[in-house]
Amino acid sequence: MAGKGPGLFRALKRAAGMGSGSTSRGAGGQDMSAIGLYHTSTKIGSMSFRNVKDVASFKGKVLLIVKPKKPLGQAEVQAIVQRVQNGLGVLLVGDGGEDNSNLNPLAIWFGVQFNNDIVSTFDKMGATTNAGYTYVREHAITEPLHIYTIDKSCSLRLRDWNRQVLLFSSQESFSDADGNETWDTGEYLGSCAVMAQAEYGRGRAIFIGDAIMFERRKAQDMQLLNLVAKWLGHEM
Repeated sequence: MAGKGPGLFRALKRAAGMGSGSTSRGAGGQDMSAIGLYHTSTKIGSMSFRNVKDVASFKGKVLLIVKPKKPLGQAEVQAIVQRVQNGLGVLLVGDGGEDNSNLNPLAIWFGVQFNNDIVSTFDKMGATTNAGYTYVREHAITEPLHIYTIDKSCSLRLRDWNRQVLLFSSQESFSDADGNETWDTGEYLGSCAVMAQAEYGRGRAIFIGDAIMFERRKAQDMQLLNLVAKWLGHEM
């Protein structure tokens, strides 16, 4: 069950736009340095996060790596993996229709690969849509959700689907590798993972193929991100 309190993301949402001279505490006394954004990441929505360049000296609970602008190098990967093994939570975020390969040097350590595709779903009329409903695997993070709507998510290749998948598309979906909104021979047809989790040593990792939840910021998005942050930060 989710714990009580404002949660990491909820506190950050309320405190977004704080100046550098403001207190480092958010709503409910939440430590605003608990979440950091890796310095090569793409800025997400209007939320403000502390930039993290040196992972070894980062004292927070959760590190976000969002659509990095360059590949993660071997030394960077080793430093992050070591921190995760010692208890850090990491959230890796890709997006549909984009080159997500910069995430994979780190993601593969946890049995996950971000694909360079868009998850498309056939509707009842046979037309395709990128904004389909996903199904939910039972987990502390997804407990309050029954379905969740994505928008241009990439798919995730998982080492262990049954243990790792959190959100997945219907059987009427396919991996649209070329983005032409049509299923072509050779493209995967069937349920696609769009959100997954892994535990590594004392740490945890979450993988999301759709950055829309940071930009759309609907109630369901904030609820999901709040639970993700709590789980990664060992608050649940």
